[in-house]
Amino acid sequence: MPQCAALSVQRGIEPALERRRTMINPIPILALALLGAAVAPQNAFPDRPPWTKAADNKIHAQAVIDRLMANEPDLVAIGLHSVPPGVAARPNEPGQVVIAQVDDIIGRPDTSQDLDIGRLEQIRIFRAPLGGVMRMRFYSPLYDRAGRNIGLVVLAFRLSAKTTALSTHIKAARILRTLSDQFSDQAALFEKAP
Repeated sequence: MPQCAALSVQRGIEPALERRRTMINPIPILALALLGAAVAPQNAFPDRPPWTKAADNKIHAQAVIDRLMANEPDLVAIGLHSVPPGVAARPNEPGQVVIAQVDDIIGRPDTSQDLDIGRLEQIRIFRAPLGGVMRMRFYSPLYDRAGRNIGLVVLAFRLSAKTTALSTHIKAARILRTLSDQFSDQAALFEKAP
């Protein structure tokens, strides 16, 4: 074989050999991934659908927001978040979920931003889309009758030319008082609806 032909064949073989030496065997990686999935703790509340439907949510908190929605024409959505019975957490800690909502997302875990609002006792008012339509959003801690922080409330209002953060705050403050009056404590959120 001529020297240049032997050189080109050798150059063609060397990269192939080098690739073969650096290839990672996928079988051990796959086995570790499957083992990790098998022993990973299972979350009591799924982080993705299927969540419980609002119509199937027969607790006091759901009945309260259903009445509020019927009586507040500017309100397009409301959600209450808290820690369900049996979960080893306090309000505004991981384990808090949506417990009452107009949408079918009951049981969806709170984000870290949701938890911060309640933990830091903040109020946030801002414009954001909801279902593809711009709304005025209002986030606040949820308080019971005695003023104890028992979770989070999220409101969404229709926008008009006169909607401001101040006008939203005034409407929301009235709704927050109504909500607080409905719950003697955190456990009252989960009482069976009449």
